[in-house]
Amino acid sequence: MSLYDKYHSNHNKNYMYELIKNVIHKEYEVDITSIKSYIDFFEMNYKESFLKIDTEDIKDINKHLLDTQISFFQKNILKREQKFKSNTESSLDKTNVNDSKEDNESIHDVLLSLKRVINLDNSSRFNYKLNVNLQNKPVVIEKIIIPIEDCSLFIGPFIVLSINEHIIQLHLRGTIKVSSREYGIYSSYSEEEYTIKEDKIKVSFMNQMFTKPSILCDVYKIKDYDKGQIVVDKPITKEFLVDDYIRICNFENIALEDKSCLTNQYKVTEIKDNQLLIECSDPIKEGLYIMNLSLQHTIHVSY
Repeated sequence: MSLYDKYHSNHNKNYMYELIKNVIHKEYEVDITSIKSYIDFFEMNYKESFLKIDTEDIKDINKHLLDTQISFFQKNILKREQKFKSNTESSLDKTNVNDSKEDNESIHDVLLSLKRVINLDNSSRFNYKLNVNLQNKPVVIEKIIIPIEDCSLFIGPFIVLSINEHIIQLHLRGTIKVSSREYGIYSSYSEEEYTIKEDKIKVSFMNQMFTKPSILCDVYKIKDYDKGQIVVDKPITKEFLVDDYIRICNFENIALEDKSCLTNQYKVTEIKDNQLLIECSDPIKEGLYIMNLSLQHTIHVSY
């Protein structure tokens, strides 16, 4: 039997689950079988441990699984329970009510992929930078709302977010449908704080195998425009759906007498190869770019 078959067998998976469960119960007197975030993390971590550890010995992989599950429990679930207990106790202290409120106040913000810095050679909604300064702030990722696409990022209910090299593993909590698209609501397994040391934010998305989508650039240069029909520089049938909304961008500082096209949004009514038909009466020049607003996501943070 191969190492892959041994590790992924039901016998090994059940054995490791029970072993880790018993270790946690013995050390912390906590039953993890009813904690969904722990179970979700175990399912993802079980697969990833095999991919991360370069060995021919199943014991090495199982040890990594054990260590990372215990670490996840200590840093997230146990820490969350202790924090909840501490907050509950402090809320009962009437003399410190006002101080507690001030200490617990946080700022909520939304990072928008549509406001990213555009690099026409290597920038997409899955890999970009933002001119947002959160330097030296303890940031917590609350949730991400992202359109679910037919691409390698969404091979399962887990995705990985990298913010300035901090790795945050996310799991799908629910979906919402808007027009022709379905959007996933993803949450982190923990409320861990990440301190951003740089004055800009770098964002990357990966699937559960830590592979980035192969899209290099997702803005399209307008080669021709006439009465609502846009011809762009490459095929776009996989990137747009009827009823999507687009925006027009002027990345090359083209002189415009009427700039209304840069502030309006336009509905897509038909798609063919490298052509879009949109509902539009504004003048649009060749050399401008289009961005699909319906494919953009939001990252909700607090600090």
